Amino acid sequence: MVESTDSHLQFGGSFRSVLPSLLFLASIFFLTFTARVIISPLMPIIEKEISISHSAEGSLFFIIMFGYVVSILFAPNLSSRIGNRRTIVLSGLLTGLGLFLFSLCHSLSAFFAAGLFTGLASGLYFPTAMVTIAEISPAAWLTRGMSIHELAPNFGFVLAPLIASLLGILMGWRHGLQALGVLLILWNLVYLKRGCNAKRKQPPVSLQVVRYFFTNPLFWRITVMLSFAVGSTMGIYSMLPLLLVNEHGMSVEHANSIVSFSRIGSIIMPLVGGWLGDRFGNGRVMAGVLLLAGVLTVPIGICSGGVLLTFIFVQPLIAVIFFPSCFACYARLGEGKFRGMGLSIGAPIGFLMGAGCIPVLIGLVGDHAGLKTGFAVAGVLAIMAALLAGSSRTFLQQEEQ
Repeated sequence: MVESTDSHLQFGGSFRSVLPSLLFLASIFFLTFTARVIISPLMPIIEKEISISHSAEGSLFFIIMFGYVVSILFAPNLSSRIGNRRTIVLSGLLTGLGLFLFSLCHSLSAFFAAGLFTGLASGLYFPTAMVTIAEISPAAWLTRGMSIHELAPNFGFVLAPLIASLLGILMGWRHGLQALGVLLILWNLVYLKRGCNAKRKQPPVSLQVVRYFFTNPLFWRITVMLSFAVGSTMGIYSMLPLLLVNEHGMSVEHANSIVSFSRIGSIIMPLVGGWLGDRFGNGRVMAGVLLLAGVLTVPIGICSGGVLLTFIFVQPLIAVIFFPSCFACYARLGEGKFRGMGLSIGAPIGFLMGAGCIPVLIGLVGDHAGLKTGFAVAGVLAIMAALLAGSSRTFLQQEEQ
C-alpha cells in the first residue's frame, strides 16, 4: 500500500519513486470514471424500461457532464480549504452515493436528477488530481506522469460494459450499481488513510483568470481540440451500444462485449502518447491524433459487418493518444500566477462539449436520419477541428513555451 508521507512530493524526485502514488491515484480515477460511464452500456436495458428517444438518451449524458464541469470549476475553492486528498475522497464518496441514486430511478426526470448529482460529485476529482500529479511527478516526466493517470479511463472503457453485463446477470442492474457504489466508497476510505496528499493549492477560478485565458488564442486551440478529442472517445463510447443494438440488431450482451473488447488495446496507448509527446512535441501529436481519430470515426457511421468492427477496434487506439499531450500543454500554459491554470478553464469546456454535446448531436441526428449518420457527422467535425485548430505553426511548437 502507498504510504501517505510527503517526502517524495517534489519535482526533482525519481519517477520510479512516485509510481506507486500515481497508480494508487489512478485506481481511484478508474472507479470514479467507471461510475460515470457505466450508464452507457446499461442504456439499452434502461431504454426498455422507460420509453425515451435517442436525443433524450444523449441529453442524459449532457446532464452528467454539465454537473461534472460545474464541479470542476468549484473544485479549487474546495480543495484549498479541506486539502487535495480530502477533496479526492469526498468526490469518491459522493459518486458512490450517486450510483445508489441511479439504482432507485424509474423515470427520465429521476435519471436526470441522479445524473446531475453524479456529475457534480465526480467533477471534484479531476482538477485536484491534476494538481497532485503535477506536484509529485518530476518535471521532465510530466507528460508520462499524465499518461500513467490516463490508464484509468481506458481500463474503465474496457471494463464498464463487462461489469454492466456481469452485474446485470448476477444481481440485476440496480443492485449491481449499488454494489459498485459500495466498492467506490470503501476504496476511497482506504485512500483517505494511505493516499498521497499533495500540498500545492490551486488558486480558485476568478474573472481575472478567465479573462486571461479567454484572450489567449493558444488556449482556444487546445480547448477546441480537446472538445472533439473527448467527443471521439467518451462521446462515441456513450452512444455506441445504442448504435450496435438499434441499428445493427445485436443483443445488449453482444454489443457490450464488442464495446469492451474494442478498448483493450487502448489501455496502454496513453503510455505511447506520453512518449510521443515528449519525443515529437505535444502540439504535433495532438493535431495528428485528432485528425486521424476523426478519419477513423466516419466509417463507424457508414460501414457494417466485419469492416465496422475493424474501425470500432482501431479508432479508440488512436484517439486516446491525444490526452497526455493535451494535459501537459495545459500544465505549461500561462505565465506567473496563471501558470498551469488553463486546465481549470479549458477542461470543463472540453468535457461539456465532447462528452455532453456530441452525444446530444448524435442523438438528434439519429432521431431524424439514423444513428449511423450521427456518428459520421461527429467524425467529420473532428476532422475539421484538427485542420483548423492545429494549423498554426505556433501551436505545433508551443510545448516548449
